[in-house]
Amino acid sequence: MCARPCSRSAIYGATSTSRSVHGRRCSCPRTHVRARRRSHSLGGPMARLIRSPAGPVVVGIALMGLGIALRLPVFDYAGPRHQIAFNQYPFDQSWAAYSDIASLFFRDGQWRHPIPYFDYRLEYPVVTGAFVYAMSAFAGGVTAYFVASAAVLAGLGAATIALVRRVPGSNVWLLAASPAIVLYSAINWDLLALLPTVAALILYVRGRDGWAGALLAVAVSAKLFPILLLPFALLVAVMERRVRAAAAGAATFALVTVAINLPVALQERAGSGLVVRKGWAWFYKFNLKRPPEISIYHYIRPSSLGTAGINRVSGIALAVALIALLVIAARRFGRERSRAVLLPAFATALLVFFFVNKVYSPQYSLWVMALLALLGAPLWLAAAFAAIDLFTTYVGFHQFAVHGQPAHHNYITGVLNPAGAVREVALLAVLAWFAVRLLGASGPRTAASRPRAGPASP
Repeated sequence: MCARPCSRSAIYGATSTSRSVHGRRCSCPRTHVRARRRSHSLGGPMARLIRSPAGPVVVGIALMGLGIALRLPVFDYAGPRHQIAFNQYPFDQSWAAYSDIASLFFRDGQWRHPIPYFDYRLEYPVVTGAFVYAMSAFAGGVTAYFVASAAVLAGLGAATIALVRRVPGSNVWLLAASPAIVLYSAINWDLLALLPTVAALILYVRGRDGWAGALLAVAVSAKLFPILLLPFALLVAVMERRVRAAAAGAATFALVTVAINLPVALQERAGSGLVVRKGWAWFYKFNLKRPPEISIYHYIRPSSLGTAGINRVSGIALAVALIALLVIAARRFGRERSRAVLLPAFATALLVFFFVNKVYSPQYSLWVMALLALLGAPLWLAAAFAAIDLFTTYVGFHQFAVHGQPAHHNYITGVLNPAGAVREVALLAVLAWFAVRLLGASGPRTAASRPRAGPASP
């Protein structure tokens, strides 16, 4: 062996027959000389970029740019300003060209700069509505509106990748180089919620409950389901006997949530005083009434179980699973006293939600890949899920291209339904891996997993 071990950057790609820099024959599997040769043979500057701290962010930005380019049919559209007419156009051009951002531009008449919840109903929470309204400043046409929205979302995606890279034990490339970052960064507004969720998760692990609660409130006001992180964060704070920290985090979360939502949620009505604004409440009513799509209930539900029944089953299943996960997380935290338990606990809870929910939107896979990256999942699992997700997304969107054709029914029964079942199995596999991580022993404690001293309020 060498007298001194080779550094990680110096041993890339060398053989066991080389000599070390000290002149001795080296039995290390890689050495300095071959490392330099291999680095140059793999592209020199490109290889250095990939190995650099900025590499994942640069690659992620490039792939998100590719995702915008995939929506070229949006730029070419010159038909009537009508959602149905527009929706068919990108599907006729490419299965990957569709975007909710562009579709709702036509549905909601964004070129007229309407105010969400006041001038029209919107099935998304307030932070998403505020973003939609802000982007309508560029809404002279769908191209400007879409590009402005996608560019801001790409910036949020880049920040998310940078945060994931800072988490000990993570594998940021599972997110930065995933098909999900290409397909879904500009399909919907999930990055508005994913960034503050990841930031809140990191701050909770570090014991900064106040700031974490504020960021989680922003995330929940963009997409509701990040609220699944809150009970686990409160649990570990109470188990640490940091009751003031738990109270500060909960109070900050509540205050920021109220500050964001209250001005929109309430309105003055003559003779009735303050009432809940129907435009704000539509998000909740829409999701209650929304019929099930390709999900677990598509395959196992009795014919007599309608949408209301599925809502009850889904809610009960999620509640039971959440209680069980809180018990498991409490036991593990009691053994290890490490806030790192929050990572697998939240990941498992969110995958349970995705699995038992009556709707699985394609962009949810962006969350799955982010969680796999945060937990440093094995490459085979991430690659398998990404491949299945890519296939099922293609199958799901291609149905609109064949809609109305004689083969459409056969496509649904012979292709779409089996593909959806495969995706459910893939979700269950990821859920199982997260659950095993939650149940198993954690890695060594790091400074990031120990709460900081002092108050946790902002």
